[in-house]
Amino acid sequence: SVAGGRGNTGVFQAGFRLGRVLFQAPKGNLEYSIDFIPIYYIAQQQNAYGISFTPFNLKYNFTSFHRAIPYLELGGGVLFTNHDVPDGTNNVNFTPQAGIGLHIPMNSGSSRYVGVALKYIHISNAGLSVPNPGVNTLQVKHSIGHFGRKAF
Repeated sequence: SVAGGRGNTGVFQAGFRLGRVLFQAPKGNLEYSIDFIPIYYIAQQQNAYGISFTPFNLKYNFTSFHRAIPYLELGGGVLFTNHDVPDGTNNVNFTPQAGIGLHIPMNSGSSRYVGVALKYIHISNAGLSVPNPGVNTLQVKHSIGHFGRKAF
């Protein structure tokens, strides 16, 4: 956890993303995606396990670069856990998030890539219960993917 939220908390997550390019722009494209995260672990005083669904995620890919594709993303979703996150609050939380990342093609002209990103994710119950301190996380994301058509 980073400043501004409950401390002494760590997060690990693993999941899947399905996305589609909405439109092409002169220097990039705008992509809409949905994330399903069936593995969500929160290390806190009473550890919690959960699942997360992010139905809103917009990503702008800067496709004018050829060796690697930088991107910016903004999204939001919901997290359901077996214990309160943070402790003493609620087991239903919302996850607004923002990130910056890089897609690196596995080889020239390939639709397969590896990715790395830095994401800020805020976990909060949005006032469903009191108190509502939230958890602010800074996460490193590693991904392996495939673009259905030549996206770049």
